[in-house]
Amino acid sequence: MPTLNLYETTKRRALSSRDTARSFAPRVNRELASGNGVCTLTIDFENMAVVTPSFFDELLHVINGRAPGDRSSAPVIDLTNTSQNQFARFRSVCKAHEMTTEKVGPDHWRISKA
Repeated sequence: MPTLNLYETTKRRALSSRDTARSFAPRVNRELASGNGVCTLTIDFENMAVVTPSFFDELLHVINGRAPGDRSSAPVIDLTNTSQNQFARFRSVCKAHEMTTEKVGPDHWRISKA
């Protein structure tokens, strides 16, 4: 599964702006294209101190904008190395994008279209 490590990509421990999230579009496109038709992406939060809900919301717009419009091919996104507390702030963002959330393991969540 293609992986987008936020810290390795930016070398910043805090991500807050929508502009920064939009700057991920070329990388997201490249990672999803490397999935051989499977629309999945892992977002790795390792070494991140702060990721704001607005950054996460815009990143979901970038990812969902890359995927074709029908729900059957909408991306499945795994979030790794994110705590229960951090993910709690993202849950309402997922709901606004009509995405379901599932805890897969410790500090590991899966989100997908409802």
